[in-house]
Amino acid sequence: MQNDAFNDEVVNRTTKIDKVIEDRSGYIHHAYGSNISYTDGIKTTGDFQLPSGTKATFNGSDSYIRIDHNKNYNFFATSDYSISIWAVLPTQQSDTSSNYNSIVSKRGTEKDYGQDSKGKDILRRRNIPTPIFPFDIEVHNQSVSSNNGKVRISLSSGTNRIITDSTTKINDNLPHHICFNKTGSHMELWIDGVKENTGSLPTSGSNKVITMRGISNQMDILFGSKALSDGWFEDSVSSYAQLSGSLDEVRIYNKGLTESEIKGLGN
Repeated sequence: MQNDAFNDEVVNRTTKIDKVIEDRSGYIHHAYGSNISYTDGIKTTGDFQLPSGTKATFNGSDSYIRIDHNKNYNFFATSDYSISIWAVLPTQQSDTSSNYNSIVSKRGTEKDYGQDSKGKDILRRRNIPTPIFPFDIEVHNQSVSSNNGKVRISLSSGTNRIITDSTTKINDNLPHHICFNKTGSHMELWIDGVKENTGSLPTSGSNKVITMRGISNQMDILFGSKALSDGWFEDSVSSYAQLSGSLDEVRIYNKGLTESEIKGLGN
């Protein structure tokens, strides 16, 4: 569905605005980057080795990558879907305005039509956090030392938020594979090909209808930030949860992945 390896970029450079980060999946869901540094990508050592390619590095201050929302990202609680990412994270995060830093989020920014100084309608982005979202991947920072470097995934209907954490810490400046895997009523967190935790959506009782129908939204997908951090409408945003670190081999699937597929991506 979406495949961004950043291999079209020139390495060892920082670009303030990258208007087209190419999606190689065929869906052409191109992304937009702000203050991203491109360097040599991850090196794999498994049965199917990849060239080093290029990775995107976020500065922990005003970097992000945005993918516009479209119908292919209307994930519902009855949908199966997954997100696969390689990450290289430092021992500490620069932004400690909250206890977590955002790896990928679909809960902070949306398209909106407003007017310019001449009263002309313009398309803009607004930072309006929503409590309803199909996925969120974060990393705990040093604000709580015992959790520093653990990955947290979640989804939420606004009334019910399902959260699960990893046991593995990945803030060691080495490449690690993260997979958020949604299959049926289960949300799985995989780290380096190992299933570390599972969260379950309610399938009975008073919460069933609310949870099973209410996790889709019209928000953009953001990498490295909870909301846009470069002068757009701040609205009610109090923390951007900016990421320090690098992401590579980003893949979003419109299906749940099997164990062998996840292990292959994480090899």
